[in-house]
Parts: sequence; C-alpha cells; structure tokens
Amino acid sequence: SSDANIKHLRAATLKQDTIHSRRTETSITSAPQSRQRLTQPSQSARWPCHYYDNGWDFLGLKIMDYIGNAPYGIRLPYNYLNDAAWRAMFQTLDLRIIHEAKFRYNLIDPCKHVLFKLVVS
Repeated sequence: SSDANIKHLRAATLKQDTIHSRRTETSITSAPQSRQRLTQPSQSARWPCHYYDNGWDFLGLKIMDYIGNAPYGIRLPYNYLNDAAWRAMFQTLDLRIIHEAKFRYNLIDPCKHVLFKLVVS
C-alpha cells in the first residue's frame, strides 16, 4: 500500500539522515561507492537525504540536527546540500533520477526530505 511505502521511505530517510548528521562527507564520498555498485542500467538505488531551498530551510535543518544529535555528542558540520547541488552531484556521477519523492514528516517538521531513485545514465 502507499502508506507502507511512505513509512518505508521515512525509515530509510531517518537512517540516511543520521549518517549525514555525523559527517556530510559521508554522503558525498559514498556517492561514488554507490555509483560503483550500480553497474547495470537495470539496477537502481534509493538515495534519501535532506535538502534546503533557502536560508530558513537551512536554519531549520541546523536546529533539528542539533536537537537530535548534540545530546549524544555527535559533531555537527551543518554541510547540507540544496536540491541543485544533489542533482549536480548525481549528474557528475552519471546517475539519472528516475523517481523522486519530496516530503516532510508532519505539518510542523522544519526539515525537507527527498528520496531519489537513481539508475546509471
């Protein structure tokens, strides 16, 4: 059902976002590794992430990242990518977006999330 897909999407995003919070370089350096795993045009990968469109979005991400991670002693680099930067990175890696789903967890969630489904170009 679509509700089950949304729950799966959100769970995947939470897991990936935890990685982003620890070190943004993880998302950037793991992109080529993910690209290497996609050797066949028929293979696809899901890529969940935060994104921002403006300064207010960026501030919301910083605040929520701090609230969620600082109590555990996780260093926060606050190196988020905007939508255009994610797309440029995928293009550089010869990955094509075949589907994307943008969402927020609830009405008061200040963070924007997106799940990309990627294939080799």
